[in-house]
Amino acid sequence: MKFRIFTIQEYIYKWLSSIIVLLFTVGSIVLFLYSKNINADTNVNTAEKISLLNTDLLTFLISIGYALLLFLVNIYITSISTTTQNMFYRRKEQYVNLRELASVYKEKERSDRRLHSFIFMTQGLTGRTGKKELKPIIKLEGFHFTNKYESLENSFIDQQSELKSEWDDRVRNYIQSRKLKTKFMNVHIFDLAEFLNDIDGWTSKNLELNLDQSKQFNNFISRLKREYKENFKKYEKTKRQLNREITKIHNRANSQVQRLERVYGERLSDSINSEYNLVNNLQVLERLIQELDGKMLTYEDYQELASESNEGIEEYLRNMDLRLRVVSENVEELLTHDDDFC
Repeated sequence: MKFRIFTIQEYIYKWLSSIIVLLFTVGSIVLFLYSKNINADTNVNTAEKISLLNTDLLTFLISIGYALLLFLVNIYITSISTTTQNMFYRRKEQYVNLRELASVYKEKERSDRRLHSFIFMTQGLTGRTGKKELKPIIKLEGFHFTNKYESLENSFIDQQSELKSEWDDRVRNYIQSRKLKTKFMNVHIFDLAEFLNDIDGWTSKNLELNLDQSKQFNNFISRLKREYKENFKKYEKTKRQLNREITKIHNRANSQVQRLERVYGERLSDSINSEYNLVNNLQVLERLIQELDGKMLTYEDYQELASESNEGIEEYLRNMDLRLRVVSENVEELLTHDDDFC
């Protein structure tokens, strides 16, 4: 694994500037003291003193040179610092990916099967499956996997698969050739390490053997172990190397994360927290919009409501018309009655 977050100048510019200033300061002091000793020496005549070093002139030149050096060093430091700060947004994304990488590669106890699954999982997370349509969850920003590490992964998988396949075939052939009674139709070795660590457990779970058959089976396994001794040595060596590389990746990724935190400080964490809060708020807003969308009236709903309202209005107008007719008839009757009375 190789990391390329910071340039060499960003690593050494503070130390380099400090060393240059320190050396120039010490050199100036030594030169100044040397000039004073020459002028104070009575064995040196005046003409030689003037020709060798003029203290006043030398002091002036040293002060000018020292000021110029500090000015140039300050420009250099400011330039590197500005470049570093201008890379903030790019390195923020690198920081997130490195933090995820350090978390995934955190040192854990891994059995052979877990290590096999871990390799495939990390290849999928980092987009190293060979399928371009699958987007990586951990982007290779600021780091990349070396051919040496990927070759180590492939060697471990190939050696493990080869050993498991050969042992599975040999054991099954032995069972079939000796016509041993099995508890299942198909008996297999799914995890070679577990099988070797608990042969009696595997035997009692998968086979029905008498005492003599069990002894012969164990002798057969012992012969296989001797036969594959060199293969297991090579396999164990590859596994140790792979585990060391996994631990190294975690440590280096974690170191880069801590350096980014030191360089950018609270600005980095505040920016990331703001993004997370924004994403959470957008998710809440999206959920509210979906809920409102389910409660909003459609055009058909408005038509149905308008139709119901129109029916109610028409019924109300009919009732009013009927009442007006009744009132009109009553008024006419009263007028008629008044006329008759007169």
